[in-house]
Amino acid sequence: MKKFLTIMVLGLLWCNVGVAETTYIKSLAKELKKWENYRKDYKSQQIFKSCRNEVTAVKPIQAMFIMDHADCVFFKDEALLIKHKIYYGEVHTIANDRYSRAFRLAKRSGQNLVHTRDWEAYKAAWNIYQSGRDDIYNQSWSRQKQALINEVNKVLSQPSEAEKKEEKKKKEQASSINETVCAQKASKAKNDFAAKKIYEACMKRSQ
Repeated sequence: MKKFLTIMVLGLLWCNVGVAETTYIKSLAKELKKWENYRKDYKSQQIFKSCRNEVTAVKPIQAMFIMDHADCVFFKDEALLIKHKIYYGEVHTIANDRYSRAFRLAKRSGQNLVHTRDWEAYKAAWNIYQSGRDDIYNQSWSRQKQALINEVNKVLSQPSEAEKKEEKKKKEQASSINETVCAQKASKAKNDFAAKKIYEACMKRSQ
């Protein structure tokens, strides 16, 4: 009987591990799919280029142009993150940090254009901004992807209500089996007092 109980408990534990792994893999795959769709959407819209065209149509070669470009990129990026439902937790924090760094870079790059409309000065300022901005975005994207994985781990580390109910049910089933086994052992005792002692000792060992 002990072997039977051991096998059953181990079976329940293995089942839990299998279900948890399946849930994790499915959840992770779902979030990473959202991420890949976001990145594809980002590339297809050519956000950097489209923002440059939009801003230059309004403010050609002005000091504010580069800062307006940083704003435009952020708002379009934010809209895509929301669209693909990954604008939460650390992913959201990194997106805001990325924008802050890009905007500060844009501000520094555009300072040289305050008192000039020289085309060469504009190109130099833009190249400084573009190079630094690309580094900022490339670094932050790898951080965001890892943050997304971390968010999945964080959520799945907490059991859901369904999992809690299932765990409670399995414990009740195991307890019921233990009670039956212990009652059978106690029934062989010579008197009620001995039966009670046997039952209590059996239940204590099975916990």
